[in-house]
Amino acid sequence: MYSAPANNTATIATSVRAEVKNNNSIYNFGDTTSFTIELKVKKNIRGTSFVYEWPVFFSKRFDKTKSVGNGWAFAWESSKWRFFMGSQGVGHQAADDPTTLVDGNWHSLAVVVYNKNFLRTIRYFRDGKQVAELSIASSVKLGTMNNSAPLEMGFIPVDTGQPFDGFLSDIRIWKAPLSDAVIAQYACDSRITESHPYWNRLIGYWPANDGSGLIIKDESPAGNDFHISVGTGTTLQWTDQNDVLCPPPTGNLAKLVPNTVDVPSQILSWLAITPPETWGLDGRVWLNQ
Repeated sequence: MYSAPANNTATIATSVRAEVKNNNSIYNFGDTTSFTIELKVKKNIRGTSFVYEWPVFFSKRFDKTKSVGNGWAFAWESSKWRFFMGSQGVGHQAADDPTTLVDGNWHSLAVVVYNKNFLRTIRYFRDGKQVAELSIASSVKLGTMNNSAPLEMGFIPVDTGQPFDGFLSDIRIWKAPLSDAVIAQYACDSRITESHPYWNRLIGYWPANDGSGLIIKDESPAGNDFHISVGTGTTLQWTDQNDVLCPPPTGNLAKLVPNTVDVPSQILSWLAITPPETWGLDGRVWLNQ
């Protein structure tokens, strides 16, 4: 896994970051191109009083501030994530996932940008489920997102006060709008292969499981590796992560394991006995063999 440093006052000298050195133009999406970006993120938990304010952690955009600069970016705002895009002199368009994600767990994030009925629409997904949608009216001229900035991840120099603090992995960029069903199917998988239905539209795929060195290998047909830069005041540490991907909400955990109420129904199932409805059993059968 690739990680950015846990350092609230990080600078270039105390940070770890990475960028694509060549062929960045394929991640320019103009003003009409449809595309999808997926990635896994794990935010470290700070104190309850700490609030993130706009640290960008994955982008293709020179100016990472809130309202200027051509391009697109993933950023953190308070305890939520957002994706924004736009062009110089016009501003940006963005929406937030309404759910707090500074929970120390891995989550799968995705955005699908496409044109429909003369509107440019951004759909936001978390752990395979749509959580927000932003339709940009035709009267709002976003302009082109094209730029010569590198694709970069981790610590972004403009965010010296509030850098990204966490881990990134399994990044995928597609020059196509993936369907809801495909996003849901593959969101919580840690790897994809050529069997993926959109494989021939994949223009960047970084599993980030290299384990050593200063390269994050691009396993897509494009072959655009990330090159890691390590500040003079820090060290690079590859971390083997074994956390659960796409964890369910805490309130749903009890639904994912057998409960006491399930025991009678399970035993009757093993005995091939169908209980009459008058018994009023509420439990479910987990294994029927």
